[in-house]
Amino acid sequence: MFVLALALPSALAVAQTSRPALIRPAAAPVAVQPAAAIDQTRVIQRRLKLLGQRNRALESRVATLEEALREMRARTELTCSGTTSVNGRGGSDDCTPYACNHVDGRCRVTAAKTEHCAPGFVWNGGNQCVAPPPADQEKDCGFLGFGCL
Repeated sequence: MFVLALALPSALAVAQTSRPALIRPAAAPVAVQPAAAIDQTRVIQRRLKLLGQRNRALESRVATLEEALREMRARTELTCSGTTSVNGRGGSDDCTPYACNHVDGRCRVTAAKTEHCAPGFVWNGGNQCVAPPPADQEKDCGFLGFGCL
């Protein structure tokens, strides 16, 4: 009780010297006509409806473009199957007399070595694959083949 008696007068002294905070009135709300608010809501709803229609139209265009891109990729993505170049749609081209280029899946059109030629064809030393020269007919090698070199 003694402690309370000492604390009470000092609390009262502080309360008397401090000023109360000023309370300011709130700003007056902006008056909105109910008809204007309804018109604004309708405008926003119309805008949303138009934006939704545009969005659906754009989504449709994107889907069409994606399908066209898939089709183009299928036509141009080539792989090799032996001496045949095969596109993504199942179409194929026979590369003979050249080999299929395994790097890009296309048929070679020139050769720089025999490996660029299809089986059964040889490099001619220039830039072409050709059928191999015919095997020589049996040579007349003389008695017991001693004349052939």
